[in-house]
Amino acid sequence: MNLNSPRHRSSNLSLAFNRRANARPLCAVLVIVAAPLVAQAQSTPPREGFSATLGLGVVSSSSYEGSPHRRTLIGPDVSMSYRTPALGTFDLGPQGLTWAAPRDDELRWGLVITSDPGRLERRPGRLNPTPGDSRLAGMGNIDSSVEAGAFVGFGPLTVTARRSVGDKAHAASRVDIGLRHGVALSDRIGVQLEAAAAWAGRGFMQSHFGVTSAQSVASGFHLYSPGAGWHRTTLSVAAEYRLATPWSARVSIAGTRLGDAAADSPIVARRSFSTVAVSVVRAY
Repeated sequence: MNLNSPRHRSSNLSLAFNRRANARPLCAVLVIVAAPLVAQAQSTPPREGFSATLGLGVVSSSSYEGSPHRRTLIGPDVSMSYRTPALGTFDLGPQGLTWAAPRDDELRWGLVITSDPGRLERRPGRLNPTPGDSRLAGMGNIDSSVEAGAFVGFGPLTVTARRSVGDKAHAASRVDIGLRHGVALSDRIGVQLEAAAAWAGRGFMQSHFGVTSAQSVASGFHLYSPGAGWHRTTLSVAAEYRLATPWSARVSIAGTRLGDAAADSPIVARRSFSTVAVSVVRAY
């Protein structure tokens, strides 16, 4: 599941633990709180072979980007990873499917297939992660879309570029830039800090924040046609507490601020919003 956020956090917190203890790394994140970036800044490689985490989480955030209303969702926390020295690392989780090339230094690169969840012109059910709000009545639904791209990173910095696959009206390029840093406070507690910025092409901005003539008549919002520009910036902190092996509890808090092109949209009532998530996971 993904709410406003489609972001990959497969192992930074666990790697912070590993710098102080020999516990095996974890790879989970809340499926409903995917981070905007796909590649992960890692100081040490994950263990070879297959690893996974399964759990359950709760997340509270705005019902869509810019909404004055909030939603609370319950969903699975699932992530899987497979690593070989020859083929690199394959990750499947909230970020979609990611392949990272084998690496011997801080430079890393790879490919990603992910998705944009779209949006509904009504308030979705409690188990439906798609953003939406009855406030958007008349705006029409935005279909979900598959996105493909690539990433490159060095140290804590990662840049990801992706584009919608197909000829949908909102197909456009997007670029994410992020800095992540994980710290082990003790053998049981790890913390990850992240700063990220996202740029989006005109197709994405128009479909998610623009208002056409037909939409204006149906919804009452005034006309608005944004161009390409900065979509949003996000600051977040996540903490993991290692319970009795192999269980862990995780908490994350993120603050997001929309860029000018998005914030000027008539559908945006709040330029800034927060996301809070809690989950309990088991490592395999």
